[in-house]
Amino acid sequence: NCAVKHQIRSITQMLSSMNIVDFTKLTKLDLIMGKVNEGGKQLNEIYAFLLSSFKAYKSSTGSGESINLEDTESIRTFADYVLWKQQEKLKKGQRLSAADCYSNEDILVQFFTLFMAGAVTLGFTTMWAFYYLANSKTAQEKIANEINSFLDSYDNSQQSILSVEDDILVVKQRDAFKYTNACVDEILRLSSTQATLPRSTASHDVSIDNGSYLLPGDTTVVVNLFAVHRDPKFYPDEPNEFKPERWLNNENDASGNVVVTTRQRNDSFLPFGLAPRTCFGDTLSKNVLMCLIVNLVRKYDLDYIQSEASASTMSSSLGKLGAMRRPYFYNLRIKSRKNN
Repeated sequence: NCAVKHQIRSITQMLSSMNIVDFTKLTKLDLIMGKVNEGGKQLNEIYAFLLSSFKAYKSSTGSGESINLEDTESIRTFADYVLWKQQEKLKKGQRLSAADCYSNEDILVQFFTLFMAGAVTLGFTTMWAFYYLANSKTAQEKIANEINSFLDSYDNSQQSILSVEDDILVVKQRDAFKYTNACVDEILRLSSTQATLPRSTASHDVSIDNGSYLLPGDTTVVVNLFAVHRDPKFYPDEPNEFKPERWLNNENDASGNVVVTTRQRNDSFLPFGLAPRTCFGDTLSKNVLMCLIVNLVRKYDLDYIQSEASASTMSSSLGKLGAMRRPYFYNLRIKSRKNN
């Protein structure tokens, strides 16, 4: 849908152009509110598009009755699953209000979140992924070697880890590719596309840091993810640098051989939030990034070319801080790898 693509592009430009600092300047309030109102109209149009698409899909599946959860082949999409869950609740005699899980309204909110997160947040993160990889030839070579080493001994018994469909690699178990997975996490850490994370405290007062701070109940707290992800207390080894190795450990097995293991992630790693409020697009986003990086780096070398615009501004690694963070525009030179 061309109209929807245009609206998403406009929303993306708006989110990256709105400077968070400007929200504190009353002289720019009219300009900010104008952008917010225009963005709201575009979001409403996208929501209307999703609503019509959902109704059409629901009608084509008989409101979910044709979907059999026990037959995994019939669950082809996220829409199939939520419609099946909705049908299951209705068959039990449950009446679904707008606030209930798997009501039409709840499903549309989930669709909308996935749609916008996939189009905007993941889009910006992909820009950062290309930026960091193109600036690290070492990382590109290690990724390519990891994938090629796996493919050299690949057979059909390993399809649960990775499948090959029309020469496209579909990664099903990220942990099987430890270095590439570490690159994904390092990209998510440094990019911090959503630089801040608003959360509400409990209804009662909360004391943190051994009583050093008292947070009143029902208070909105904004977490500075950019600062947390670059805090030397949590990431002591050059926190502003792209170092996928920080997510890996070298350990000796029983035979004395060095084995690379994945380092445990801690509560300072928050690209998708934490605990019950974790973004439900966490796994989907990581899988998309993983498959994109694997297929691109396997076949191509990436070279970063700084644009004149970014060369005359702040450090390109800090990017442009709007309502969401994105890199300054840059150019990529893509060359086919000699062994592909």
